[in-house]
Formats: sequence, C-alpha cells, structure tokens
Amino acid sequence: MAGPISRAVLRLAATISRQVEVIVLTSEPLPESQEKGLREMYNIRVEYLPRMSANSISSYRSAQRIMQEVLKEEKPDLVHIHGAWNPLLTLMERTARKSRIVTCVTSHGGMAVDTINFKYLRKHIIPFLLYQAPLIRQCTSLIALSNKEWEDVRNLTIKKRVEIMPPMPEQGDNNNTFGTALLAAYRKAVDSSYRYFITKDEKELVKQVVISRATEVNEEKLSINIAFDKDAMSYKRIFFYAYDEDVLEIFHKKALDEGIYLPPLPDVNKMPRYVEADAKRRGDLLQLPQTHRKVRINETENPLEHNIVEMIARAKKEKLSRLTLRHLMEFYDYFHNKDFDEDVVAKELKRLRLKHVTRRIQKRMHRIFHMPEGYDIF
Repeated sequence: MAGPISRAVLRLAATISRQVEVIVLTSEPLPESQEKGLREMYNIRVEYLPRMSANSISSYRSAQRIMQEVLKEEKPDLVHIHGAWNPLLTLMERTARKSRIVTCVTSHGGMAVDTINFKYLRKHIIPFLLYQAPLIRQCTSLIALSNKEWEDVRNLTIKKRVEIMPPMPEQGDNNNTFGTALLAAYRKAVDSSYRYFITKDEKELVKQVVISRATEVNEEKLSINIAFDKDAMSYKRIFFYAYDEDVLEIFHKKALDEGIYLPPLPDVNKMPRYVEADAKRRGDLLQLPQTHRKVRINETENPLEHNIVEMIARAKKEKLSRLTLRHLMEFYDYFHNKDFDEDVVAKELKRLRLKHVTRRIQKRMHRIFHMPEGYDIF
C-alpha cells in the first residue's frame, strides 16, 4: 500500500482510531513492520482480501466470503469505501448494505470530469453500468476530502448527500478537527439511514406499546415476547422511528409504565440527520394542507362529521403513505370513541369521491389496531 490513496486511508484510520474501533480491509499487502505498527500504536486490525480478476469467479466469491465473515464477526456500524471505480469496492458496498450496514464512499478523485469522459465510458460502458455507477448510487453518502471532490460530484450532476471534510492532518499532527468532522459525518449517515436497517421487532415494539395506549388493551395482549437488540444502536433506531411517527413521548411514557427498560429520552429533534425527500409533516390531521373542495356539512351544527370528512380529504391530499402512527391514532379516536352520524359522513364522502380512500384508511386501522366490526363508515 504505497500509493497516495493507500497512505491517505491509513492516515485517516489512524486519526479516528482513538475514538472508534477501526478495521482495514485491503487487497494490497502491507509491509510487516507497518502492519505491526498499526496494530500496536493505533489498535487497527488489517484483513486481506484476494486480488480481483475480471476472469476469475473464484476470487469474487472468496472476497465476498471473507467480507461476510468479517462483517458477521465485528458487526460494524459503518463501512467506509475508498475509491470509486473498482469491482472489489462495489462488492464490498453491496455486501455491507445487504448485511444492514451503512456505507459511505470517498472517491479520491475518481469522479473527476477529466477521468470520466465519453471516451472512457465508450470503452468501459459495461463495467460502468454493472458496478461503478451502482456504487455511487446505492451508498448512503459521499465523503469528500476536499472541495475539488465535492465539485466533481456537482459537475457530474449526481444528486447525492456529500459531506466535505476539513484538511487532513499531517502525520504526527495532534489537530483533531478532521477526526471530529469525520466521526460526525459517520454518525449523521448512520442516524439518517435507520429506516433501512430497523428490524421488524424494533418497529413492532413501538407499535405494540402505542396501540396499548390507544386501545387500552389488557396486559395479556402485551405479553407477546418481542425480541429486540438491546444495544445503543437498537435504541436509537427505536427512538428515531417513534419520533418520525410522532409518538415518541407517548411511547416512552407507556413503555416505562409497562416495565420496559429504556434509556433517558434523547432530544431526537436536535440530532443531525439528512433531510428526507418524503419527510412526513408533523402535526395533527387538521393541520395537513387544506383541500380545494368545499365540505358541505355545516361545521357548527355537525362538528364531528365535518372534522371526519375534512381529515379524510386532507389525508388523501397528503397521501396515505405519509400518515404517521399519530394520525392513525386520531382516526381511531374518532371512529371508535366518538358518536357521529355515519350516514351523513358516508353521503358527503361519496360526493367528494373519498369512498375508496376511507376504505384504505379503515383497512390499515383494522390491521394495526384490530378494530372490531361495526366501526366502519362504509
């Protein structure tokens, strides 16, 4: 590992090794003295992958097997890939992502416009489509070590999350600005990707606790043995999910009442995360965007009926997939606990052509809240 990229990778690993555990996977052999120094001075372990050959399927499988074993044994929170145009790197990113691990990529100049030109693509179009483009497209974020690398991404019009790092310190420099910025970028990538890696059991835990609050079920229904990973990352995923579903305070209080151990409630709103393109709006159903069609039910004479129609109309405009667990709890409260004239509501929903949307909402509520028969508008 004598090239500039290799030296940069080792300096980067040494910079953050005192704050996090670092493992280096490489197909380039290190001198024995250098490997020993990394292990003894920085507690960095090095794992070797076989060199990739375009005509060798066995080297591909061997590299994948070694990576799977390392990932299974170490269970890292994040895999940082250095370089952009190498089948081994794409294999590493895909293997890590399928193992529910966040991936970041630093191109080290591999996305410069003068590197990726028409002549290059004409000669290498198949490998570009098979493994080069997917590496950039599928990873969680790009980490640029300079403004030039960020400009390369911008000039190629790649819509990707990019974190720009401060200058990397020279060897022996005690300046920890770079290490702090890099670890912050790692944390931001991990926290932003929780929806891709949250387990079914972790989501089920939140739903069961919140449903018990909304439906007031007895303890026998909550006695289901929900197995979930009780490590710090698992709790963070649970808290993020509950926050984005707008039930964090309800979930935390009810979980403690049920005797489920949870760490102190964090201020999730202040944790830096990437903005999602389809981020759900917060607030109740009547705070969602107003519809253009006028509800003919008199709001003064029939407030409950008017609110239900208004809520369903706004839910349709907002798209049902964006409704949070808190929104569904609101619908449950209206449908199950409040006395309203279903005929009046049904007639107005038919006029506004909201019959199909109402049935879809009710279907989701039956699945989540196990509503008994007789609480459907249609």
